[in-house]
Amino acid sequence: MLNEIVTVAALLAAVVGIMWSYTHTWTKHHA
Repeated sequence: MLNEIVTVAALLAAVVGIMWSYTHTWTKHHA
């Protein structure tokens, strides 16, 4: 169970990080 929580947390962090980076880059590029 703890392993699943850690995996889900890592996936969420990765998705959020990728989305934030993509949005930040897109905004900077189209500013």
